[in-house]
Amino acid sequence: MNAVRRITELVLSLAFLALIALGFIYLFVPKTFSNSKSDNTDNEQHISRTYTQVNSGEIEHTTKIQGVVCSEYESGTKTIELNGISSKLIKIKVAVGDRLSPNDILYTYKNKGKTCGCNCQIINIIRKKITGEKNKENVYIELLDYDALYISASIPVKEIDQFKKNIPVKVIYNNTDYVSSIYYFGFNVDNEMLPVKLKLPIDLYPGTVVSLIFTTNVVKSGLYVPEEFVFAEDGEYYVYKCNDQQSEESEKTKVKVGISFVETEDGDSVKYIEILSGVSDGDWIVSEHMTLSSSKLKENLKNE
Repeated sequence: MNAVRRITELVLSLAFLALIALGFIYLFVPKTFSNSKSDNTDNEQHISRTYTQVNSGEIEHTTKIQGVVCSEYESGTKTIELNGISSKLIKIKVAVGDRLSPNDILYTYKNKGKTCGCNCQIINIIRKKITGEKNKENVYIELLDYDALYISASIPVKEIDQFKKNIPVKVIYNNTDYVSSIYYFGFNVDNEMLPVKLKLPIDLYPGTVVSLIFTTNVVKSGLYVPEEFVFAEDGEYYVYKCNDQQSEESEKTKVKVGISFVETEDGDSVKYIEILSGVSDGDWIVSEHMTLSSSKLKENLKNE
């Protein structure tokens, strides 16, 4: 009986120690008791696929540069000087702020009218009597000659072959687009940039900064796809090509890319990538988006 009792006490002691050990394990390593099936569910990756076709259409290659409004006059304005004329015989026909056309009369002298000869705005009028001479004065009419204004800009000299005098140039000022063109190329290169002059399509003051978009080339039947469908690896670009918009299988295909550009569609801006080779018009490509289940995603975000 004593032997049986000793064995029973030993078994109970071992069981008690085992329970204590399990308690410590649960306390410090709880994942040991987690359900493996639950783990697989939490770590499951979900794949969502987006399909599109390779588009074909006109692609404009553009270069954006800043320009500034300048005047052919060093001071920015033109001044008409009338020295030693009779105060009784001259009549000024304009006032400061007036806008004039080339045939508008500035003043009359001895009943003969003098036109301004340009599209301009009167900036200032000064009349000074000549000391010691009766009824004699000097008259200064300062005007802003809009015909003498132009846009000054600089273009990359290495791309000079793409900048022709007749290429369209979009002038953007105050969120409004205007059309201009290059009429003069400079000859002094500074920091690999060459100065050019463009026609001023609207009346602006000297010193005004504008944005210029030069259309250097137009590809009539270029290929392009949304940016999200192109990815890079080791300096090369690829897409996943598939048979149609329901394919679950795709082929990693190397492509050569050109420019990127933005188009506005239904009020939204979409960025596209020009494709120079690797796919054809109408080919289907797919973009796969990998997502993790909520608990695993939260864990990843927490660890970032």
